Amino acid sequence: RGKLWDFNSSYYFNIEKIYPQEGDIILEEARQLTITVSGEIKQISASSERTSFSSSDFFDPQGKLWIGFYEDIDLAKSRISADKMTGIGYGQKCKDENENLRFSGSVECEKEDDRKKIYLTFDYGKISNSDVLKLNLNAIVSSGGFKLNVKPIIKDIKIIPHLKILRTIPEYNTSNASLSEFVICSNSPLSIPAKEDISDHIKADPGFEFKYWSRPRKITKNNIKYHKCRVNEFETKISYGLMPESDYNIEIKAIDDFGEETMIKRSFKTGKMPEYYLNFHNFQRSYSITTPDKIRLTYAVENMDYVNLHICKLKPQDMLYYLENKPSYTSSAYSIGNCEKVISKKIELQKKYWVKNYFTVDLEDHLEDPLGHYILTFSHPDYKTRSRYDKDKKQ
Repeated sequence: RGKLWDFNSSYYFNIEKIYPQEGDIILEEARQLTITVSGEIKQISASSERTSFSSSDFFDPQGKLWIGFYEDIDLAKSRISADKMTGIGYGQKCKDENENLRFSGSVECEKEDDRKKIYLTFDYGKISNSDVLKLNLNAIVSSGGFKLNVKPIIKDIKIIPHLKILRTIPEYNTSNASLSEFVICSNSPLSIPAKEDISDHIKADPGFEFKYWSRPRKITKNNIKYHKCRVNEFETKISYGLMPESDYNIEIKAIDDFGEETMIKRSFKTGKMPEYYLNFHNFQRSYSITTPDKIRLTYAVENMDYVNLHICKLKPQDMLYYLENKPSYTSSAYSIGNCEKVISKKIELQKKYWVKNYFTVDLEDHLEDPLGHYILTFSHPDYKTRSRYDKDKKQ
């Protein structure tokens, strides 16, 4: 085409010498450059009130298909069609909008046709899941009357599929399953149930503590290293708390953005409680002075079914030393020296998980004479020093 760049082409230039229009200074420094020309179409996208994932490869026929161009298009002179199409029109933009000033769709303004963008609607009642529609751009004519495409442009529009669960983590008969996460890989994005409806969507035997149901995420080559599903799959994570080393039967009702429903049934055995989920809560000051009739102390644990209690009775001068030189909370109870008397006891707790499990210690039950100076140390073999980095790494 004379005096026009060809679409979807690259041009290579080798400039060896440049002569001025006026004057006599000649630029003899060689230059090489490449210019790449885009296609006639800027982009093909889609919109849907039912899902945010609609695209030409995952098209909701109840929504709209959008075609963007680099210049204004004359729809009346163009010939654009598609299978099962019912309508075509220009998009809308703010009247004052231009290349340097763009408004979001939520801005109230006087509207006008956006001739660089057109939409297509479809007779969705006649379209089935997984259909492939043909989009035919036989003639794209600019507002200046120039036909942009030399030959017809044909694109495939792929309709959303029927919902299918591709895999889950854990799967059937998994051993050492995660106590905190259930991952669903599906071919369609799953909707998030209301919190008050969770009991209708997740049933587990034995029981569980629900935390949250994540938004679906489409897996791409760019983000796959952070996820467990495969490219072009939708990943949904359910965060919950299960009992350790237990045989579980779980049922999950999954509904996608388009209303299709399926049941997920899995049986598996959970693993041990990871140490980074253990926690201990002290509801007293680190040092207290009290009377013998007020020595009932309250604590709570998370994900422990027992704690070891170590009581060390000290002389006043030794107690004063430890008040000035507080033992590290990571040190062993036996790092405290000069104990006049030591009492050790294993406190069995009710088996509760993923919630604060409260318990009390009445020192009167352990001490012959409550008058004196005491250091109480609680421990559990799996409750260890850790950083957030260690926790994230293990998860």
